[in-house]
Amino acid sequence: MNLGTYLALTGWVDFFDRYRLLALTCGFFLGGGVNFLMSTLYVYRRQTAPTS
Repeated sequence: MNLGTYLALTGWVDFFDRYRLLALTCGFFLGGGVNFLMSTLYVYRRQTAPTS
């Protein structure tokens, strides 16, 4: 997510091509946000007890 965002921003938006550190920062925050969301939803979710 981080690298993909950086490459997309620097490849498609001229502003971010000039300011690559800002594109890297956006990728950092988007990647961190997606990581947090996925870990919250899937990794650390509460397990339900199996019913027999």
